[in-house]
Amino acid sequence: MCNQTKTTGKTSESTDFWYDPNGNQISSMTVLTGGADSSGIGIVPVGADNTSSYSEYDSWNQLTKTMQNGKTASYTYNGDGLRMSKTVDGKTTKHIWDGTDIVGDVTDGTVTKYIRGLQLISSKNGSNENFYTYNGHGDVVQLTNSTGAITKQYDYDAFGVETNKTDNDTNPFRYCGEYYDSETDSIYLRARYYKSTTGRFVSEDPIFSGINWYNYCRSNPIMFIDPSGLCEKCFESYEDYQNLYEQEDIKYIFDNFPSNTYLQIIEKPTYNYICAYVKIHKPNDDEDICDQYIPGSNITYRQAIVQGIMSSWSGLYSKNGTQKRIRTYIVDLADGTHSKPNQKALDICLYPGDEGKVYKDAWSYAWAWFDGKSSIGKNIEIWVGGLDAAYVMNVAGHEFGHILGLEDVYLRNDPFYSIMNDQNDLNGAGAQQVDYDMLFKNKTWKVRKVATYTKDVLNDVNNKVIYY
Repeated sequence: MCNQTKTTGKTSESTDFWYDPNGNQISSMTVLTGGADSSGIGIVPVGADNTSSYSEYDSWNQLTKTMQNGKTASYTYNGDGLRMSKTVDGKTTKHIWDGTDIVGDVTDGTVTKYIRGLQLISSKNGSNENFYTYNGHGDVVQLTNSTGAITKQYDYDAFGVETNKTDNDTNPFRYCGEYYDSETDSIYLRARYYKSTTGRFVSEDPIFSGINWYNYCRSNPIMFIDPSGLCEKCFESYEDYQNLYEQEDIKYIFDNFPSNTYLQIIEKPTYNYICAYVKIHKPNDDEDICDQYIPGSNITYRQAIVQGIMSSWSGLYSKNGTQKRIRTYIVDLADGTHSKPNQKALDICLYPGDEGKVYKDAWSYAWAWFDGKSSIGKNIEIWVGGLDAAYVMNVAGHEFGHILGLEDVYLRNDPFYSIMNDQNDLNGAGAQQVDYDMLFKNKTWKVRKVATYTKDVLNDVNNKVIYY
C-alpha cells in the first residue's frame, strides 16, 4: 500500500508510504486538507523532525530503529528473532521470555512481572498488581486492582484501533492480549509489527504466505487472530491462539532433543511439558496390527497408543497455589515428524492376542519392563486383543505412568483415583492431581502390602493396599 486516504466530514487525511527493496515500510507522511488551519491545509506532525516517520531494519528484516510521533526508538533481538529490548528516548526496557510469552519487563532496574496461566492473568510491579479481563476475542477490555475496582477500560474497533486511548496508560497488553508499543502506535507480534490504524503489517510476511504479504488476518480480524505475525497462522479461537505458542515451544524442544534419550520433562513457570519419542511395532514373530483400525472405531492401534498417552497426561495441575498447564507430546518415529537419525525411542510392542486373560480376569493387559537398576520403565508391551479404542488409550496412559517412574496402586475398598489405579474407575479421565504430585513433587507411595509381579505370575492384587 503506497497511499491511504481517510475522509471525515470536510477533513481528508492522506498518508503516503515508502518501502525499502525488501518490502519494509521505512517512512510515511500524512497530510490533512480541509480545515486544519486558516488556509485549509495542514501537515500532521509525525516523526522526530515533525514532518515524517523514518524506520531502519537489519538484514533479517527486523525493525531496529524508528523515529515517529516525536520519539526515537531502537530494538534488539535474540537468535530466535524474539525482541529482547526496546529503548525509547534513552530509556531501555528489557523483556524476559518464557517460550514465546513475555513474562517480565525490566526498566531502570524496576521489574514488572506478568503472571500467566492459560492467558495473561495480572501484571505486578512491587506491591501494585493489576488483573486482566478479556472479551471473547482475547482482547484486554478491563484492568482491575487487588480490590476488584476497575482502573482502566478498553474499547477497540474490529482491527484493534483503540477508541478511548489515553496518553498516560503504561499497560502494554491490549488488543488480542498482545504487546502494544505506544511510541510507534503498533502491536508487536513476534515476527513483525502490526499497525491497527492501517489494518496492515509494516513489513512483508517472512514466509510469503498467500497473495497479499501485508494483510492482517485475511482482512477478517473478527474471526481470526495472528499472534505470531505469520499469515497462515490465523486461528478461530483463543484456545488455538494458546496452542500456537505451545507448538512453537514443542518444535524447539524436539528440534533440540538429545539423541541419547527418549524422554524429557521440562518445567516452566506456567507450563510443564512431557515429551517423548516412541517406536511402536509388532513382535518379531507375530501379526502386524499397528496400523489396523480398532474394531468399531475410526482410529488405528498406533494412533490410539499415541493419543492415549498424550490425552492421559495433559491437563491442569495445581502446585503451591499456582495452576499450571501440563502438556504431553509423543512423537512416533514411524510418522516422520521431528524424526532424526539415530534418535533413541521408547519401545512399545503391540501383540494381537489376548494375553491378559491369563492373568486373573485381565488385570493386566500390558507391562512396563524395568532393568533392575532403575525405577523407570524401559519398554512397554500391550496385548490389544478384544480391547476397544477407549480401553487401548487408557492402558497406554497407565503404562506410560510406569515409564515416568510411577508404581501401581490398587486401593479397592476405599476408592482412590489415580491413573495408576484401576482405569475403569476413572472412565478415561487420565492422570489426576495425585499423579502429578508424584511426578513433579517427587513424592512416594507409602506401601503397606505390595503384590509382586513377574512376567509369568501376577499375585492377588485384591490384597495389595498402597496409601499416598
